[in-house]
Amino acid sequence: MSGSTIEPVLPLFSPPVGNETPVYAVGGLGYDFGSASRRDSFRKNMGAGANPDDEGELVDYLKRNPAAARGLIWTLSTQQLAPSYAVAPVGSRTAVAYHELARLLRAQLRSAQASSAAAEGVPVLARHAIERIAVPGRLRGRTVRLLSGPIVPIVELDDSERPAPWNFAELAEAVRREARGLAGVVIQQAVRVFLAQLAWRAGNLGAEPGDRALNFVVTEAVRPPSAVVSALAAGLVLEDVRAEDRPIGEEWDVTLSFINPADGHRMSVRSTVDVGGVRPLVRSQLLGR
Repeated sequence: MSGSTIEPVLPLFSPPVGNETPVYAVGGLGYDFGSASRRDSFRKNMGAGANPDDEGELVDYLKRNPAAARGLIWTLSTQQLAPSYAVAPVGSRTAVAYHELARLLRAQLRSAQASSAAAEGVPVLARHAIERIAVPGRLRGRTVRLLSGPIVPIVELDDSERPAPWNFAELAEAVRREARGLAGVVIQQAVRVFLAQLAWRAGNLGAEPGDRALNFVVTEAVRPPSAVVSALAAGLVLEDVRAEDRPIGEEWDVTLSFINPADGHRMSVRSTVDVGGVRPLVRSQLLGR
């Protein structure tokens, strides 16, 4: 039923009020319908027997009908529980942004399928799968009510910005190329533990300056090339992540500390981050041993 259309969900959103607050939040991408009637519209357009609550079915439908992505409330869950935010593309090229959100949802589903297979003893390294995404945006006092009842803040995603994915396979492959003598399954386990540790530390709302700095640095850390690749390839594990305010402008120091459990060898990566803009900026980086 590709000829059917679903009206954009934007009319459900409240108008902007108050001042802007920049956000850099990390979490799992999801979707909501906002109302039972909108969910029924998706079910009708997807075809007989379709279940729009099934992520796999919806992903396939959006691949065939990308314009339908506008009819969803896109959500971000920073703690893998109830949605923390709704994500609303704004600007003159929102069609591209909605297409990107649909693509990221497909990639996130691949990651979930790979994790399920691994739990059953079938190791799968999904090349284009992602664990979660980081969203740079703005809070402007807008909210939206989800189908289940909660009202959540809206993060406006400017169409000049793109969410940054956490790609497990990409990081694992980079570590494998640099590591010597480490088996592939050991590398995958080390990377998975590392990402879980970072996800726990980035499980904040990403609206406070220190949280934005931390979330940005850990997101950059999982995107090769980075000093983190060398640390993991050397058998080091994450020991601590710390964000400290600097007396200069809107800068923060974010330090990732690593330790080798076998011999106690330590390494740290300290990044100085400017959080003055919507997307933070790394001013300098220092390695400590």
